[in-house]
Parts: sequence; structure tokens; C-alpha cells
Amino acid sequence: MTTRIGFVVLFVSSLGCASIIKGGGPQSISIRSSPSDANVTIYEASTGTAITSGRTPYTVALNKSRGFFSGSKYRVVVEKPGFAPREAVIDSNVSGWYVGGNLLFGGLIGWLIVDPATGAMWTLSPEDLSLDLQQKSGIPLGSILLRDDTLALDPALAGKLKPVN
Repeated sequence: MTTRIGFVVLFVSSLGCASIIKGGGPQSISIRSSPSDANVTIYEASTGTAITSGRTPYTVALNKSRGFFSGSKYRVVVEKPGFAPREAVIDSNVSGWYVGGNLLFGGLIGWLIVDPATGAMWTLSPEDLSLDLQQKSGIPLGSILLRDDTLALDPALAGKLKPVN
């Protein structure tokens, strides 16, 4: 019986606290926009490589870690025709469970090996991202024709022109 208890104590003390509580896998991030149904592209910030894309509302699982003791950082670009594109950053921060939990329960193995190796030492922020897209104003370049330019137009299109006062 004491051997089993000793084994359990040894096993639990060898794990990192953040690994036990939060887990070291990917973290779910929710991205919304107003208006919705906008294109979302997420880039790995250090390389500029696009890693995923979708349409809002969009939920994606992102890795919290780029490697041992190295947190992830992402650039999010949200675009919709007729609206100015918006960008945001999702960055990793040291988890409170990594600091406090390993101080109380996990010990050096959790601090130096388990949580850094599994990525559990990190948390991504913001976890819920909401972006308001601003409608583009003004007339798009090339949409105004001068009177003399109408001679070069297809006659079928010329009849659809309206005067600008």
C-alpha cells in the first residue's frame, strides 16, 4: 500500500502543474467581426507564413508554444469587400498556473522540463477576438469618367452612365 502511495506522489510531483490543470495542447481562439462573414487569415508572426484561414465567426485551435521556453505569436487579418481590413495580434503570456502551481505543487521538474516542453507554461491572449470593420468611404479610383472619355466606351455601357453634379 505504501508503495502505491509513494508511486502516486512521485508521479504527481514529476508533472508540471500547468500541464495538469490547463494542458499543453492547442488553445481555442474565437474570432468574430461586425459585419460577419468576413475572411480571416492567421499568420505565424515570426515567419509571416499563413497557417489557417476561414470566415467569421471563426474558432481555431492555435499552438501556444513554438518550442522549448518559446511562446507563439500570431497576426490576424480580417477582410471583407467594401470594408477596410483590420489586423490584430494574438500573443502568448506566461500562465499563472505555470508560476503559482509549480511553486506549490510541481517543483523544478514542472518549471524546467514538463510545462516548457508541452507548451502548458503559455496562454494565448486574447482568447476572444472581436473586430469592427469600417466601411470604405469615397468613390473607388477609376470610377469617374470625364465627358471626353465617353467616346472610347462601348455604346452599351455609355447609356448606363449618370452625370455627377
